[in-house]
Amino acid sequence: MTEDLFADVEPAPQALVTGGRYRLPNRDGSHHPGGWMRATNLASALSDQRALMIWEAERILLGVRARPDLVDELSVMDVYAMEPAILRKELGRLVELAKQYAKADEGARRGRARHDMVERWHTAGVETGTPAMRAQLSSYRAVLDAHGLVAVPGLQERVIIVEELNVAGRLDTVLEDTAASMARGNPDWRIADLKTQRAFWSLMEVRAQLAIYAHADAMWNEETGRYEDMPPVDQELGHVMWMPKDRPEDWPADHAYDVQVLDIDLVKGWSTALRAYEICQDRSEAKSAATLRGMFRPLPAGASVAMTTVETYAARFASCETLADGSRLVEAARADGLWGPELAEAARRAAARIRSDTA
Repeated sequence: MTEDLFADVEPAPQALVTGGRYRLPNRDGSHHPGGWMRATNLASALSDQRALMIWEAERILLGVRARPDLVDELSVMDVYAMEPAILRKELGRLVELAKQYAKADEGARRGRARHDMVERWHTAGVETGTPAMRAQLSSYRAVLDAHGLVAVPGLQERVIIVEELNVAGRLDTVLEDTAASMARGNPDWRIADLKTQRAFWSLMEVRAQLAIYAHADAMWNEETGRYEDMPPVDQELGHVMWMPKDRPEDWPADHAYDVQVLDIDLVKGWSTALRAYEICQDRSEAKSAATLRGMFRPLPAGASVAMTTVETYAARFASCETLADGSRLVEAARADGLWGPELAEAARRAAARIRSDTA
């Protein structure tokens, strides 16, 4: 029935991350509506993505050019009749195939492999990877020893939440600076993250990401399904373990290893994270249906406009972002005596879109 379109039914069990968000409860066990934004997404909110987007679009076009079967498949899709959620899924599938053929995802896959290799070594002491990768792992271990850095057991690949920013993320590891710990008389633990890109266009996003991890309120235990206290870590200094997939040409000649340790200013990173959160809040508020409803200016008595009230409601359904917004619009349309097949179809499409976006 139409009135049930926007019903917030009991969700089925789902993956830890769906729709780009972590599906975790609040610390008190209550439901966290909408999910937690990913820390990496928040950290990139202020980044200049234009060059990356252009490069990715170029790779997709090259992939399509090399795969005429993708063009054939796209040409027979009835894109105007397909459900929006199904169309989005099918187009996304073709885009991913084009990117794979053009090797646009090669760097990401090689980077993930190195993350998995380092995680296996930290958690199980097992060496994996190709001979070249194992040589990098040997460099990684040697650099840790040279700097007196030791991985803290049990603090690898942990999912954390930061309530102040409404974000969750998965940190790579926590390292102890043994010399600093000895000087202080208590453990000096620092957030560390493995990066495998050939070059850094900017450290702003990196600093914000590590600062978010350092300000975590709790860690999620995926085995018990419960939160654990976040141990105290340094909120001023973190580390990037830089392991490029391919050794950069300008790599320091006096550096014998294929890995370097970068000191990351987490104070600057936290400042960036707070600004990014404000921007995300502004974006969310500006595109919400509630904001749009509050902007409609009442017409003078007796005035008429070209767009009918029904058309206005249809446009509002097209812009609503939550199931609750949709339910309120249905109630308002019924109260105004405007409910009919046209608005029922607009409501159906809005409900399908919202559920697809949050799936």
